[in-house]
Amino acid sequence: MGIANKLNSGRRRTMPEDLNLDDIQYVKAKDIAFSEGDPLVIRGFIIKDGDYGKGLTLYTDDLGINVPKRYVEMFEDMSDAEVADVLAGKLGISSIEAGIKTKQGVTVAIEFTDL
Repeated sequence: MGIANKLNSGRRRTMPEDLNLDDIQYVKAKDIAFSEGDPLVIRGFIIKDGDYGKGLTLYTDDLGINVPKRYVEMFEDMSDAEVADVLAGKLGISSIEAGIKTKQGVTVAIEFTDL
């Protein structure tokens, strides 16, 4: 096995190839809180390391939604089949509740739904 094979084998595709990130508007989940209406279809996600640890951005057709850090592990633990379902548009956000007070501060809760 060559070095390139070893380096390339660990990557997972978590974004659809047809999504143009140049057209994406980035928002915090708390800024788009909603509880009614059609769910937002998640098209993909990116986990990246930042100044404060790992961060997660969920992508719809036109939004990049930055969500609380506690959701990172949930998406990291997805199986390849589950990631394929996300890429196929089978996961959505049915509501986002902002202003939830916890011992660690104020946060948001995201309700996911199968589509």
